[in-house]
Amino acid sequence: MNLKNIINITLSLIGLILCSFSCEGVEDVAIKDFSPVELKLYVMNEEGYNLLDASTDNNLLGNNIKAINNGLAYSLDTSTIEEEREAQPVNAATFYGLKLMKDKNGEPYVCIGEFDGGRSFDNEIVTLDWGDGSYSTIKFDSRVSWWKSEPIVHRFFFLDKETVGNPMTLYKRKITEKENN
Repeated sequence: MNLKNIINITLSLIGLILCSFSCEGVEDVAIKDFSPVELKLYVMNEEGYNLLDASTDNNLLGNNIKAINNGLAYSLDTSTIEEEREAQPVNAATFYGLKLMKDKNGEPYVCIGEFDGGRSFDNEIVTLDWGDGSYSTIKFDSRVSWWKSEPIVHRFFFLDKETVGNPMTLYKRKITEKENN
């Protein structure tokens, strides 16, 4: 055996010994992934018809609907309707603004987001301009606390100051010309 082989074997053994000592007492580290916050809103008229459905009389799809968050306005693109998708194993949030979606039953709704689910939001406000002179306000809180190394996600949603779930439903009456002026 030559000197080069002896040095390589010795260095390998030292590396293994150091690794075994340095790894003792170290727990496995789990990476936590938090679902993004998406605000889902169905908009119904007084008779219970979906105002985001093109087949509903006096629907809102011809209006210039916008979501306003932190001073930025996001217009609703009604030319495409995305199908609701299953949650992905890696939930990196991608903020897309405001879009029109269809749930598994084919019912359309507006979706605002995605907001980073691992970040804290306190009294985050999104104002919806329905393009007919009326507005709605969605406020949400989202934060993560920890208990014995396990995350607890706290999320609260408010629609026009009322506590709601998510998805939420807004019952909207038609704004008349007299009210609009």
